[in-house]
Amino acid sequence: MKLNTSIWLLVLSVITCAYADYGQEILSDEPVCWWRFNEYLYGDTMPAEDETGNISAAYQGDAMPVEAGIGGNACWFNGNLAGIDLGNQLGPLIDGSSAVTFEAWIKNSIVPVGSTQRIFSTRITGATAGVDINLSSADGVSQIKANGRSIYPGDIYTGATASLASVNQWAHIVCIFNYASDNIKIYINGSLAATQAMNFASDVYVYGTPSQRDQIGRAPDESLAYRGWLDEAAVYNKALSEDRIIEHYTSGNPAEQTDLWTSVVSDEGDAEGPFLSSPSIYRFDNGAIVASYSYFGPNNPAVGTTMVKISYDNGKTWWVRGSCPGVVGANLFEHNGALYLLGTGGSYITIAKSLNYGATWTSPLDSTTGRLFSAGSTSNMAYEGISMPVLFADGRIYRVFHRKDKSARWAISFAAVMISADLEDDLLDVSSWTITNAVSFDPAWASDWGTSNPSWLEGNAVQQPDGSIIALTRVHSDPLADIGAILPLSGDNATLSFSPATGFIDMPGGRNKFNIRRDPVSGKYLSLVNNNTDPSRPAQRNTLSLAASDDTINWQVVRTVIQDNSPMSWYDSMLNTGFQYVDWQFDGEDIIFISRTAYDGAANYHDSNKITFHRLENYIDFVVPCGSWGYLKADFNRDCEVNVEDFEQLAQQWLTCTIPYADGCAAEN
Repeated sequence: MKLNTSIWLLVLSVITCAYADYGQEILSDEPVCWWRFNEYLYGDTMPAEDETGNISAAYQGDAMPVEAGIGGNACWFNGNLAGIDLGNQLGPLIDGSSAVTFEAWIKNSIVPVGSTQRIFSTRITGATAGVDINLSSADGVSQIKANGRSIYPGDIYTGATASLASVNQWAHIVCIFNYASDNIKIYINGSLAATQAMNFASDVYVYGTPSQRDQIGRAPDESLAYRGWLDEAAVYNKALSEDRIIEHYTSGNPAEQTDLWTSVVSDEGDAEGPFLSSPSIYRFDNGAIVASYSYFGPNNPAVGTTMVKISYDNGKTWWVRGSCPGVVGANLFEHNGALYLLGTGGSYITIAKSLNYGATWTSPLDSTTGRLFSAGSTSNMAYEGISMPVLFADGRIYRVFHRKDKSARWAISFAAVMISADLEDDLLDVSSWTITNAVSFDPAWASDWGTSNPSWLEGNAVQQPDGSIIALTRVHSDPLADIGAILPLSGDNATLSFSPATGFIDMPGGRNKFNIRRDPVSGKYLSLVNNNTDPSRPAQRNTLSLAASDDTINWQVVRTVIQDNSPMSWYDSMLNTGFQYVDWQFDGEDIIFISRTAYDGAANYHDSNKITFHRLENYIDFVVPCGSWGYLKADFNRDCEVNVEDFEQLAQQWLTCTIPYADGCAAEN
């Protein structure tokens, strides 16, 4: 069905007008600073734009714009370190004011029982508070506390308190510090919720020389972190009237955050088991997307089997396609028109092939049908795989596995191996493959880490810029985090080696599983990682980020992609939520990825209850060497310059229509 163009224009007009109306209401009251958090490019130290242009603020601690709130985005504050650093530029703007007003829309994720969260904070002089807006609680109900002083020394730190009955719902708050009238007022959702008589020592705000920086979402010493959403934060050097407060409230209609994923591939997991594992994904050139996963833990309905699903609509919906017994911990890849699963089965490395998008599979029964290498003659020996990617390089295929002794303590016995085969040979025949020596982790290499079971596992086969092949592995390093290890492969593909002096690297997310692929556009190596943002918990997996490297050795996080927004504390989020074991592929200008997800009812962060599908749009914007601005919208040829070459490209495509089947448009589209 084709909708009338006028209907779309009307809908767009309504949305645009609502956004503009709220903005016009705020601007008409002349705030001295105002943050809308609509940045497309964001990250620690990157600018948080003040709509008035008065303050140069910056995102810090993984404060993250998300699709929510008014006008597009709101800012998510994780309750750990997230904050907007305002520097010391606000004080001079409110110095000498007879009143100061703070306004924002908030959606607190939890009731902070027994603790305080700081929504907004200024310093009047030294480390002394000027204006503080706090979220606390009493009798299980959230409270807004507006505390402050007009001058220091001279005033004591006190203020007004109002109940905030809602939790995990948007609320409009306005806090007015009226020094001339000696009172503090709090408005919630357009209504006066509290008035506290004061005895300010000064009729105006007297700004001194602060030693700490003003903040949104945390205290100036970076403590008391707020957990929840915040939008449209504004400060005025006057008292807003009640009529204007009501007008602001009625003009706003903040949206809820969209889901953290595009779709759910499987929600078969349960807190009592089974749990879901080893997700892998492959997109065919015709647009079909195949996803695979397996089970672990109690109540496993398909031991030793990989489940396969397919999507025909870019990952929006999923259909059961088939299953593959005898191969688990497997990754999907395509070669010569066939789809493969390469993983493990029993004590063997195993591989299976499908010619019908995963509906049916070959069975790895012997050395010519997909049963490759045995880990040893005893039942304790096996291989660990867990859906690591394959590498195609120089006419060969490579993948890393780890041989293990199941009777030993977890991971400490893991020894890295790499297998490879000529792409012209039969990949189901063991004679086509070679396998390296197995390299164990020597605990002496980590003698100063304080780790009881140092080890490596879950390695990537990667081709470095000079053409050499390496295994880049996860390192189990608790209590440390974010360490990776590089094991070079010999030129004859027969030997892996390791040098402890040069082999360990700083790798964001190195404590957890990560998959590496090389970007065909920028040439950078990319990975979706569980980078550690809280040293108290090396196993943290409630944050997922995009990391990039030019050389496989030096890595940096270029984009926070997902943060858990569950209604629980930061600490409980780390214990109970995980976006982990991610596999991903390039899809044009996007990255599509699949996650082993523990969320909303999972037993814990590790024992996942869902397999979720996600899309990171326009990934190149975050990894290109154009500085913090990335590619400008008018940079059509993406060379980091807007010039006549971009106009030439625009002219070549001017008035070109690509609407499928529409009159006058490209017939072949």
